Amino acid sequence: MANVVVSSKLIHGTVFEVNGKEIVVNGQNSSELVAVRGYEGVCGLTHMPEELWQAIESKYAGMTAIKEGFIFAQKNEANAKAAAEDKKDLKTGGEQHVLKKGEKEE
Repeated sequence: MANVVVSSKLIHGTVFEVNGKEIVVNGQNSSELVAVRGYEGVCGLTHMPEELWQAIESKYAGMTAIKEGFIFAQKNEANAKAAAEDKKDLKTGGEQHVLKKGEKEE
């Protein structure tokens, strides 16, 4: 069966348990692009067999990260990066606060 690229907008990696094995999906902090672009529009990428992703997606379908699209899969890395860019405005709640002009840090 084919491989997929699982993308995660979460800052940290996520561990899933499937068939007694732990599967780690990389978070944004695993991407070198964070150093260049910051976290906006960047996802951690993890390559895995499609059937493994389907098992994770099925078992964890009610998980907010999957249900809300913070963790998702694409057929290849180019599509995964394009989808990450499309989802750059999707907020997970873990984003760093950016001070607005005139706002003071307390």
